[in-house]
Amino acid sequence: MDVVELAIDKAPFGGKTFFIVDQTEGELTVKHIKNSAKYLLLDADLLNLKRTTKRQSMDIILEECRFQLTFAMKYGKILVVRFGNSMTDFKNTFCDEVCTTLPATEKSNPTQPISFLPRGFMLNSGEHLKEEKSVRALFRREDIVEMLEEEDEEKDLEDFVPTCHPDFKIILTTTMSYEKLSDYHFHAKYGLPEGRAHFNIAIFHLGEHNEGILTPVAED
Repeated sequence: MDVVELAIDKAPFGGKTFFIVDQTEGELTVKHIKNSAKYLLLDADLLNLKRTTKRQSMDIILEECRFQLTFAMKYGKILVVRFGNSMTDFKNTFCDEVCTTLPATEKSNPTQPISFLPRGFMLNSGEHLKEEKSVRALFRREDIVEMLEEEDEEKDLEDFVPTCHPDFKIILTTTMSYEKLSDYHFHAKYGLPEGRAHFNIAIFHLGEHNEGILTPVAED
């Protein structure tokens, strides 16, 4: 267990989403995350690139996000939403609620509403996504078939109740300075879907003995 994992393991969640402001050279949090099976990285900075430079459709982008999200939910990963030094608009751009071309129901089951990346998916560390209604909306038939096969039990697909792994949670990271967060991530018109009060923010840096230190930032 390295300095990053030790710091994250001691992090306070308390009904809020943990938001790490990484001030280390080389973004140590992400270096660690990429080398640990405990985490899954969702690179929010890359979403902007896919939309503006690669001109990918929002349907494709949100389906890729859903795949990563449900993988973390199934296998109990910590989904790390990395912003880097930029802002990704999860309030009014990258979310189901503003993408009108997304299908509303499961193709094989028209009575089942589906979602891809619901607005506010990261709130409360993703705890609300563990509810059966959210699991059924995010998981597709192939996800449920896979879970059923992995349980290696004789169960009928229609009677099987898919669940989210209890260890699943979501944290956020950024290299942007704390002073800029309000202007970019907590803006009234874009950024994160809820304000500063919904997040536990801590600055990550290295101490004099190269130990990882997370310094919580009190609400303004």
